[in-house]
Amino acid sequence: GVILVTTKNGKAGHREINFKAKLGVNYVNNPYEFLGGEDYINVLRTTYAKSGYYCSDGEYVSIAPLTNLTGASPFGTGNVLGKSAWNIMGKTADNAYLLQKGWKEMVDPLDPSNMIIYKDINPGDYNLNNPSLSQDYNINMSGGNDRGSYYAGIGYNRQEGLPVSTFYERYSFVLNASYKITDWLTSTSNFNYNRANWKNMPGSNTSEGNYFGRIMSTPPTSRFEDEDGNPTLGPNVADGNQAFQPEKWQNFNQTDKFTMIQGFQIDIMKGLFIKGTANWYYSEGLYESFTKDYMDNMLTEHYTKTRESTAKFERNFAQTYNAVLNFTRTFAIDHNVNLMLGMEYYDNYKRGFEAKGSGAPTDDFSDLSLTDNGEGKRTINSWHEQYRILSYFGRLNYDYKG
Repeated sequence: GVILVTTKNGKAGHREINFKAKLGVNYVNNPYEFLGGEDYINVLRTTYAKSGYYCSDGEYVSIAPLTNLTGASPFGTGNVLGKSAWNIMGKTADNAYLLQKGWKEMVDPLDPSNMIIYKDINPGDYNLNNPSLSQDYNINMSGGNDRGSYYAGIGYNRQEGLPVSTFYERYSFVLNASYKITDWLTSTSNFNYNRANWKNMPGSNTSEGNYFGRIMSTPPTSRFEDEDGNPTLGPNVADGNQAFQPEKWQNFNQTDKFTMIQGFQIDIMKGLFIKGTANWYYSEGLYESFTKDYMDNMLTEHYTKTRESTAKFERNFAQTYNAVLNFTRTFAIDHNVNLMLGMEYYDNYKRGFEAKGSGAPTDDFSDLSLTDNGEGKRTINSWHEQYRILSYFGRLNYDYKG
């Protein structure tokens, strides 16, 4: 197939400078409405209590573990303040003061003589940038005369991701110019540069499916903050409070991409021209990550200290050269002929390397040289890829009184 690309360019006898700015907000489209704390506790406690059946001998057999009703669970009354991942307990004189700190109380659906005290949370309030902001700015100028035209622009774009600590940022520059050197020779030049930096997902949960599925459906009694409003981890690292320690996973992703195109068109005679184009595409990417010591259990205050470091570099250089001869002529008024002949050569070379390590003596520096050089602690890999395509094409069209 043939892809036609039209680039922006100036107009003869016209000069202008433009500035454009766009600001936007993005909201999470959540198709589900989850239960609040009181409804959740009512449903789970009632369901667990009635999940069994009676055998023929009169013995009651429970399908669900009834110990969850009185133990440390998202709907259990056996949680201990500060020693559980859930903000729900049986109400006592010792914990009644929590009602003055935003906690709520309800009647135990299994025993109306008992009261349950709990704190209701919405996981999305902790785990999402909702709304997230986006901004885009561009300034450009264009102009021309009877011999040539130009267009130049510079842009900046930044978008916050919906998951916490995620973003995308891009700087861009474009220059398009054409100039009629002589009556039979025209030059066309295009230059484009883009630099992008981003962070896709928090290091604590790199799966988008889990992030927008499991985390958003975390029980509303999860302990994402303590009684004084200080943030806490929650049930665990992957399903807990993603805003608790995002700085523990450090990432740097950057790509730099250049596109340079130079073309010449030779007008041999009316209806006959030859056009040659050279296209260079250069891209390189640098990707680094480092995991600092992070808490994986808030009850025992245990920390994972693998201190993993990774570094990856990849470079890609693609060259495309083509030449096209085009002939258009009308004979004897009614006979129209169009002939196109051409060839193209394409060469793409990619190379890169990647190294990983763990077991560094400190989490203050993300340096691969500090990782443990013991067996199985380090890996390194490199790669080279190249492919070439040489193609020829032709087309002949004829029409009568077209």
